[in-house]
Amino acid sequence: MRLPLVVDGLVNVFPDGVATFACDLTQEELRPGSVQFLSWLADADRAKFGSLPSEAYTGVLLQREPDRPNIFIANVAFFEFMQFAIAGVGPDLPDLQAAARHAQHTGGLNMYIYDARIDPWLLDHPDEMPANEEAIGLFLVGEGTVTTAAYLRNTKYNRWSSSGPTRIPVQFYDGVLEHLRSGASYHPPGSAQP
Repeated sequence: MRLPLVVDGLVNVFPDGVATFACDLTQEELRPGSVQFLSWLADADRAKFGSLPSEAYTGVLLQREPDRPNIFIANVAFFEFMQFAIAGVGPDLPDLQAAARHAQHTGGLNMYIYDARIDPWLLDHPDEMPANEEAIGLFLVGEGTVTTAAYLRNTKYNRWSSSGPTRIPVQFYDGVLEHLRSGASYHPPGSAQP
């Protein structure tokens, strides 16, 4: 299977719910082909929103003619939101806190958070480490607890791999969804907030 090219972009959602996208590709690079907006939300959760906010879209897949590779325009708003939400959700997960205590007790320094798209691989390879690009980020274990401040994003995280596009880790899904429902969004330190 040929992987799509991955470029940064932004999905914009207007007040009437119409979604469009922006990126640095030229009109020639964008055509011809079909445009598919991709969301990380399950269908049942998608139906609960009147219109989806920008952070509900992982990006846009441009499916082009057979001799040209597809392009995935990764929605920067989503990827910033996802990192922010995972850092916020982690400390509230009892299983993650228990794993942090265990890791600290056994000398572990950090806990990787892997994309859910590789869950089948993890089951088949329990004693192996996944590719570095499959880790969304990690929590430093410290004193055996997980805190928001102890979260580090993986700058090498691959937003579309041979296992497919980004999927929220199962244990984080409900918390990330709650962040989306509440309108929580990422604002870099010192940035103006609406």
